Amino acid sequence: MSFEEIYTGKLLGAIRGFDRLRFRGTIRELNTGGGITRILNYLRILMKDFKFFFIIIAKSLKLKAKSKCRTALRSFFQCIIHNE
Repeated sequence: MSFEEIYTGKLLGAIRGFDRLRFRGTIRELNTGGGITRILNYLRILMKDFKFFFIIIAKSLKLKAKSKCRTALRSFFQCIIHNE
C-alpha cells in the first residue's frame, strides 16, 4: 500500500515532481547574534527598541497568516509555550 492509500482520508493534497521545497524570503542571518545586530543596524533600529520592533513584526506576521488561512478556508492554530 502506498502512503496516499493509507492516509487518503487525512490528506488535503499532494505535491508532485519535487523532492524538496524552497521557501523564499528567509533571513539566515537571524540565526546569529551578529546577524541580528547587522540587520538592526541596516534598518536603523536601536538595540533598546528591538523588543518593540519584534512585537510589531510578530503581530504583522500573525495577522497575515490568519488572513491567508481565512482566504484558504483553513483553521488557524497557534501553539503557545510558556517557559518557566
